[in-house]
Amino acid sequence: YLQGNASATAWWSDDKFSIAAWIRIQVLASGITARIVDKMGAASTGWYLGCKNTSGVRKFRFYLDVGTDVWLEHSTTIATSTWYHVAASSDGSIGSTAVKLWVNGVEESATLGQTNVGGGALYVGKSCDVRMCHASIWHDYLLTQARVTELYNSGVPNRLR
Repeated sequence: YLQGNASATAWWSDDKFSIAAWIRIQVLASGITARIVDKMGAASTGWYLGCKNTSGVRKFRFYLDVGTDVWLEHSTTIATSTWYHVAASSDGSIGSTAVKLWVNGVEESATLGQTNVGGGALYVGKSCDVRMCHASIWHDYLLTQARVTELYNSGVPNRLR
């Protein structure tokens, strides 16, 4: 996995940012949350893009917490060993329009809460059995529906197995 230190990635605290990647979950046991891209601090404040398995129901989730939670969760159960295009963004403000999650080009709806984010070191691929390709993380950039559609329509990268 990749790791960035907390001071080098301090700009995540309440700035806008976006994430996109092709993701394939290999194994995810029930009761587990796999954090694909993770910037959670010691006091469980921060954010992650991951996949949560609740009693065999696996869903992608973009989660933010600084004492009050906000998350967006994919509405359909995902299958293991299947490629998905997942994208997320936060504008660093508060409210349901502050965070967005797309799975295979379709935007999901939000649960309300506070969205200013902090956290510790940045991790990519630390706590999960996942394949990832064409991953991008942008600081000070918000993905739009048009850009997510463009990324998704570029297709599953060839040579993926």
